[in-house]
Amino acid sequence: MHLLKFIKIVKVCTAFGITHDELNELNTNISEWCLEYEDLYFQHNPRCLCVMPLAGHALDHLCDDILNAGPLPALWEFITEHSMGEVVRSITSRVYPFSQLANTLV
Repeated sequence: MHLLKFIKIVKVCTAFGITHDELNELNTNISEWCLEYEDLYFQHNPRCLCVMPLAGHALDHLCDDILNAGPLPALWEFITEHSMGEVVRSITSRVYPFSQLANTLV
């Protein structure tokens, strides 16, 4: 059930169009999902803090990001294309391009 809620959140986030009503519903769904995640995995125990990924915190700000930056597929595409452009420009060796790519990524 918890995974199905997450899938629903992802489907709404990756849509190219989202209304303000859907954004409000998404915010509610994300809040509920995060609380369930804390109950299931974190269990409010400081020793279990390692299971609380940074992505969980990013979900709290997701609705604001969509409101301020537009649909996520367009934003992700821009970020990915920009990052890959930097990687491609960093490869200058025609003899050992893959080793230079690995060094660039590291």
